[in-house]
Amino acid sequence: MSTTGTFTPDPKTVEWLLKLLEEEGVQYSDCTWMSKIQGMHLEDGHLIADNQVTGRKEGDLYHSTIVWKTKPNGDRFRSLMIQEHHGGRDKIGDSFVEVRLHPNGRYMVHVQLEQVFVNEDTWEWRPRAVRSSVDNPDQALTRRVVDFPNGIWSNPARIMGLRIAQHFANPGWGSTLEAKDYMDIADYGDSTDAMGHSTLLKALQKYDAEVADEMYKQLRDPDRCKVVK
Repeated sequence: MSTTGTFTPDPKTVEWLLKLLEEEGVQYSDCTWMSKIQGMHLEDGHLIADNQVTGRKEGDLYHSTIVWKTKPNGDRFRSLMIQEHHGGRDKIGDSFVEVRLHPNGRYMVHVQLEQVFVNEDTWEWRPRAVRSSVDNPDQALTRRVVDFPNGIWSNPARIMGLRIAQHFANPGWGSTLEAKDYMDIADYGDSTDAMGHSTLLKALQKYDAEVADEMYKQLRDPDRCKVVK
C-alpha cells in the first residue's frame, strides 16, 4: 500500500471500523484465533489503543493482553502477556519425569519431542520430559507416581499464578519399550528441558537414596553403569 498522497476517509466508515475492531474483532485466517482492539483514539494524528485481547473465538485455553508490570525498584511498564486458562483446576499442567534402568546399566529418561521455534519461520524438535497442559490435562496424571509438593511456579504471571505440578516415577525396564523414546540421563542433563530438570532435581533430593545417588553419579559420569541383577 502506498504511503504517498492524501486520503481522507469517511468519518462514519472510520467510526464503524473502529467499533467493529473493538466489539467483534478481526478473525485470522486458517484458525479460530481473533483479536479485539480496545479503547482506540487519535493522539497527535496517530491511532492509539489502550489494549488488545487475542484469543480463540470459542474462548478456550489461552488469551493474550497488555498488562502492567512492576520492577523491584517500583518502575512500571506495560508488556504483552500470554495467559493459559486453568479450567477450574488448581494447576496449569504437569511435568512428569520417568526414569528407568536400562539392561545396559544406564538410567534412561522417558522423553517426547516438542516443537520449538527458533524464529517465526523456523522450528526444530527438542526432547523434553512428558507434560500435560491445558490442551491435554490428563496426559501426565494417569500413572502411579511420586508427587512433589508445591510444584513449579514458572512465570506465574503468564499462567495466572497457578503451579505446574511435578511427578516422578522409577519403574522397571520392559521388553516392549522403545529405546528411541528414552534418553540417557547424562544427555538429558545437557538438554534444554528446564522444567523437567527441576523435577529431576527434586527426585534426587527426595526419592529413595540408593536410586537417587546412582542417578546422580550417572548424571555426572556418562561411562558409569550399574550392575543389573
